Amino acid sequence: MAEAPHDATCADGHEALVQRIIHGLAPRRVFLTGTVAEPLAPAFKARGVEAVAADTVDPLAAPPGFRHDLVIAGPWAQEMAADEGAIGRLAATAEAVVLALAPDGSAIDWMRAFGAHGLWPDLLYDASFLAPRAMLLRRGEAPSGAALLAHAETLRLRQGLADARASRPGASGDGAEGSRMVERLHAASIALGEQLDMARDQLAGIAALRAHYAHATSPPAAPPPAPPQASRLNPTARASAMVRGIVAGMPAPVGRVVVAGARIGWWAATPHRMPARLRRLRARGVSPVDALRNLIAPPPPELTLPIEVSFAPQTETVLRVVDVEAVAPASVSTADILARRLDTLRPLPVFAIDHALRPRLTLVTDSIAADSFFGGVGTATILAALWARRRGAGLRIVTLRAEPVRDNVAALLGALGVVPPEHVEFRDAALFDGGKPVDVASEDMFLTTSWWSTANTLGAIKPEKVAYIVQEDERMFYPLGDDWLRAQEVMGTPGLKRAVNTRLLRDHLAATGIAGLDTEAHWFEPAFPDAAYYPDRSARRRMNFFFYARPNNPRNLYLRGMEALGAAIGQGVLAPDDWHFHFVGRELPRLTLPGGVPVTVVEGLTWDRYVAMMRRMDLGLSLMLTPHPSYPPLDLVACGAVAVTNRFGAKQALDAYSENLICTEPSVAALVEGLRAGVALARDAERRAANHARQGLQRSWTSAFASTLDWLEAG
Repeated sequence: MAEAPHDATCADGHEALVQRIIHGLAPRRVFLTGTVAEPLAPAFKARGVEAVAADTVDPLAAPPGFRHDLVIAGPWAQEMAADEGAIGRLAATAEAVVLALAPDGSAIDWMRAFGAHGLWPDLLYDASFLAPRAMLLRRGEAPSGAALLAHAETLRLRQGLADARASRPGASGDGAEGSRMVERLHAASIALGEQLDMARDQLAGIAALRAHYAHATSPPAAPPPAPPQASRLNPTARASAMVRGIVAGMPAPVGRVVVAGARIGWWAATPHRMPARLRRLRARGVSPVDALRNLIAPPPPELTLPIEVSFAPQTETVLRVVDVEAVAPASVSTADILARRLDTLRPLPVFAIDHALRPRLTLVTDSIAADSFFGGVGTATILAALWARRRGAGLRIVTLRAEPVRDNVAALLGALGVVPPEHVEFRDAALFDGGKPVDVASEDMFLTTSWWSTANTLGAIKPEKVAYIVQEDERMFYPLGDDWLRAQEVMGTPGLKRAVNTRLLRDHLAATGIAGLDTEAHWFEPAFPDAAYYPDRSARRRMNFFFYARPNNPRNLYLRGMEALGAAIGQGVLAPDDWHFHFVGRELPRLTLPGGVPVTVVEGLTWDRYVAMMRRMDLGLSLMLTPHPSYPPLDLVACGAVAVTNRFGAKQALDAYSENLICTEPSVAALVEGLRAGVALARDAERRAANHARQGLQRSWTSAFASTLDWLEAG
């Protein structure tokens, strides 16, 4: 029998559930099924949301023409298992599904079943207000396996907590003590920051520093330092203490479940930290599975946090360190610190051979997966293919961080009219998974795609055998510090050939301290072949607007772009009835613009689908706080659209590329005026087409790279 949703025993409970769903997900049309359907549908309708309730999971039960953007499904395990196509039909009709699992179902199996149709768990959304094992699935990229495993364990532990509350005397019905315990647990889970693992690291670091200080400053016969004073720790430690204060009054089995749930919950809620965690685990020789077991298991005595906790519901939690030396080694090797910190720059694993079967050019890059195969990596692949053909060599593509996807290369080169060399091979160097050595002959040449892949390659190959295609000022990825300095040093390596994408970028690098560009660098301008880049003039009711939205790439000015769009809508520059807004990028939430204007979020496109979408655009806003134009504005104008971008450094005017490319200061007011001019130009079909016809973009990669290839071969 399906489990009733939490707090849904009366109309007020239904209203509260619906209010949370609307506040967090902003659906417009909802398809409800299972035990939640009949009670919740009227509450949705009362708030202006179209809702259809059905007693079957099949979305075909909805009225004809009803297109829903959210499905809320009860635990229909038996029905779905009996109908293999049910999940596919459900996934095909919705962008998001809130799924309440039965207590005994396998969460990881459901995640993978929906993931096969493009719907994956949103690890940051807590749906437990609906049922203990409820989760939100959205259309997007798959989380890592470790993140899925952690999320599945979180759901299991939530069910365990619900069962424990139900079975504990005084915790069900109207028991005041049980209610207080649940409220305190909920408050602690919200306050929980980077808890036990971060707190242990923090205390271990304090212990190591104190040990070093005592050794350096105390004479041999000096008495031991006075015990540390009570101190107020950061929010992380306070949240950790809150959980421990809560579980102190619980039965031991329930307390262990709460602590384990806190640990797992934090891992699941912070998927962006998974790569760093996995790197630390590999450095310690611990597998992710063992780490998860250790995370769930109670800490061994020697790792127990050495703190005394004072917890009161109405006061701030205070922690006092008791014996920090019990949890940390006496010292940390500086060599170990450097090895861990610089692990990503380890040398490319190679072994020498006398002669290869044929001359080879090796392209070294992180990945050629669909989400990596845009702009820079695509351009590098084109250069590698043309250079290999010029040399009469085979092309070998070596990936450092992901297995190569061969079809992506063929699709790109074919779409752009670039003839690949006769022999193309692929190798996964597995740089951070044990390493798979690459054979190297004396005549081999290498082309790298970033400062870090250049550093990996230069760790094993002489600079005169390496060329580096520079397409960003990669120092700007970092604040001033060690990473910035190391990037500058690699970018200025003596003897290293550098092919620089655009003269603007080359001039900027030369003016800001990158050495050797006068004699060991050559710039080129990118190409946009007519076979792929052309306008789609098909009739449409509303014009299409493109916004390049990458919230986790600061140089793309995501916040400033949204400010400018909101102001443009508010001032009537962009009339919502006239435009269909597309936000294109990655790691985007569901969005609306001011006034509830809907947004179409586009993620995970292959290169050919991305270009096909660009052909249908009329106007775009693409910001980049860098000294080069970047690809999206050029992609837009190459396909006949109007693009608005920002000035930076030497990038002051870009009409040499196209008069449909508007470049303004990055202030909100200037961007709004740029959009105003862009709207007028986009609507002037005759002038827009004339600008497109006479634009200065290169239209052939063979021509664009001709002088660069001459320079590479002459060296």
